[in-house]
Parts: sequence; structure tokens; C-alpha cells
Amino acid sequence: MNACQGEEKRVWRNLYEMVQHLGRDGMSSDESDVDEHDRPVYYVRTCPYRSSRLQARLDIIDHEANHTNGYGNQPPGNPQRVRIRPAEPDESTRRPPVKLPKNFYDRRWLSALSPVLLGYLEPADDFQLISIDRGDRFAGGSRRRGGSGYFEGTGQEGGSRHGRTGGLGSGRAGASR
Repeated sequence: MNACQGEEKRVWRNLYEMVQHLGRDGMSSDESDVDEHDRPVYYVRTCPYRSSRLQARLDIIDHEANHTNGYGNQPPGNPQRVRIRPAEPDESTRRPPVKLPKNFYDRRWLSALSPVLLGYLEPADDFQLISIDRGDRFAGGSRRRGGSGYFEGTGQEGGSRHGRTGGLGSGRAGASR
């Protein structure tokens, strides 16, 4: 994040603060398995309580993760996790974290809770999820690679969180989230 400047730095700062608010309990659980070479693979599970705006930003972070060193090689140490995003993923078995900002929770999911369960959840005041405009060049992702921009449409609430295609629709190496 230190190499970023201006608007790019502002966006990554907001994403960083968002992840800090989520904490460890706000991360999805992965289902583990082994591939045909006996290497571990992890199937990403969804968190039904997450808002689409929050999920879109977490997808950006996953997509922009740097999995190579300055020479384009794998970094030293243990290999990255292979995380596969099924078209219809299973739901996470983790309980929804409490006291998250209210806009981190899916509105429909929240509205289905009883008043007692909503009381236990204790949603906090909304966190300012800044708008990430169409075609922005943040994190080396968009126009620098010749694309039209990964950040398209992430400033809107609603839409499907599941079965995305493109850079996130198939398996890839990545850090656990």
C-alpha cells in the first residue's frame, strides 16, 4: 500500500480498514480436499450474511493479490493455497460475526432475523465503503493489463454474489480470506 498514491492509496486504505473491521471472525471458511497430485486444495464457501458491496470488495482484494516476486517467480517459502471458487459454492459453517457495521450484513438476511437474534448480533453503525468507480486503475489491475477495469459495478448494492465468472470464476492460488 505504501507504493500507492492519491486516489489509489485512498481506495486501498479504505479496503484495509474494511478488512480490519471484519477481523478474523468475518472471514469465510474453506472446505479442504486434495487434488490428483495429493496437494491440498480449498473450496471457497460463501457467507450468506455478507452484503454484496462487502463481498465485491473482498473479491477485489483476492483478485489483486500479488502471487509472484519482482521477477515473476513464486516467492520462497510454502506454496500459496489453491482456492477454487465453485459456480455454486456451499455456505460457510461459521456463525456470523457480531458487532460488524450494519452495511457489512446483507439487508435481506438481516430482515429475516427475529428481533432477539438481531439483538444478539448488535450491528454497529455503517462503515463508509467508498465508491470504486468503473475503469479505475487501482492495484495494477485494470487498464494496465489491457482490461476495461476490474472495479466495474462494485459501487452498487444488490446483484448476485455467487457464480461470478471472469478472473474469479475458476481456481487460482491465493491467500486465505
